[in-house]
Amino acid sequence: MSTYENSQKAIDAGGDALRPANRFPWYDKTSDGFRRLEVAAPEKASSFEAGALMNSLIFWVAIATLALVLTALILMLLRAVRLRKLREAGHGETEAVGEARRIEALPVRVTRTELSLLDQARTFYQAGNYASAMIYLFSHQLVQLDRHQVIRLAKGKTNRQYLREVGQADRLRALVGQAVVAFEDVFFGHHEIDRQRFETCWSHLPEFEKLLAQGPPAAA
Repeated sequence: MSTYENSQKAIDAGGDALRPANRFPWYDKTSDGFRRLEVAAPEKASSFEAGALMNSLIFWVAIATLALVLTALILMLLRAVRLRKLREAGHGETEAVGEARRIEALPVRVTRTELSLLDQARTFYQAGNYASAMIYLFSHQLVQLDRHQVIRLAKGKTNRQYLREVGQADRLRALVGQAVVAFEDVFFGHHEIDRQRFETCWSHLPEFEKLLAQGPPAAA
């Protein structure tokens, strides 16, 4: 048998082996050759599944963001409370120091007790000691003027200087001026004042406090 016959016989045998049951999808029995295979693309996730995944991701991102915001707010609140306590403590010390400075800078030496200057003035008033009551009432007014930054109490300053700091042509200055005259009559002139004169100054105290609460007067 020739070589050609042997080769043809081998090819025919191979074709016969490939034909049964089409076990090889790449084999084309018509042409006895290879054929192109159609490979299906992998199925894409449905729009519903993609949407569900996206919603889940957004949900957890929102939860994480909310947790961070709440944590930040809590930390800010705790910090604010702490700072407020520190300020209150510092303010209490500053106010105590400031009060001591004001008392020390008064033009007259006053006895410091648990009572405020105003309460001591009231005590002397009720006891009929109008001279001492006037000294403490005027001292109270000076301290309040300094506390509200209308004047600056300092050793060596005169009452006329304080009046100039209060301002010109002002109702507050008129009230302070009235108290200055009564105080100087008692303290420097050693004059007694009667109840009516003291009560005139005392009766203007609510107006004095109201004017201070409105803030320092504008400079003339």
